[in-house]
Amino acid sequence: FGSSSATGVAVISDTTILCNAPAGTAGEGVLISVVRDSGTLSSTSIYTYEAPPNAELEITWRSNSGAISTGVLTVELHNETPITSENFRDLAEQGLYDDTLFHRIRFRQKIEGGDFENGNGSGGHAAEYHGIGDESDSSTWRIPDEASTSPSHQDGALAMHLPAGSDSAGSVFYIACPDSNLSNRDGVNTVFGQSIGGTIDGADVGFMELLDALHRVATGSGDVPVQPVRLVEVRLSGGSITPPDSG
Repeated sequence: FGSSSATGVAVISDTTILCNAPAGTAGEGVLISVVRDSGTLSSTSIYTYEAPPNAELEITWRSNSGAISTGVLTVELHNETPITSENFRDLAEQGLYDDTLFHRIRFRQKIEGGDFENGNGSGGHAAEYHGIGDESDSSTWRIPDEASTSPSHQDGALAMHLPAGSDSAGSVFYIACPDSNLSNRDGVNTVFGQSIGGTIDGADVGFMELLDALHRVATGSGDVPVQPVRLVEVRLSGGSITPPDSG
């Protein structure tokens, strides 16, 4: 970029050239050429970096003081978990997450939502059939676990809820709260996103402050919020999910 250059290893087949390039930001272009002992290949190309796949979760809640607030949590979806990330994106594109509840909030643990059927964590299903459940009944569709390839739980991690053990995730997800310690769920629940930003009533406060406000709302029996905490909308942006090269 600019006056800098990078040299990498190229793998050339009949139709494809694979090479490593320096990291870039979304919308930035880099001129890629391949140099060999006998000279530079005649063809060069411009590669434009895509923005990573992001989701913005617009959330409303009533604080313990009675004030109604609106927050927007920005999450970057992981390429390491392509089935889970695409399932979330597909459900969001279908509008199934819009106007749903965060039905369970556990202080310093997690904020759980995504049940667009029953609103209590017992419903929801995958966007497509993945060989789990009855193909003719979409309410039974589930996605296979990708926990073995997913990142570990960090504060602000976005992960899938497993209502009935392995390979039982449908649409219900949770967000790890500040000061949470969910390392016992690493390798069990698929972490498919990481919070990277947050606003409250239009002010940029970062995701930690937004999640701190959310996990402090009053809850009752079963960690159910006393006043509704609502997922108003999920907005998608950035590029597509690109699984990492396994080779």
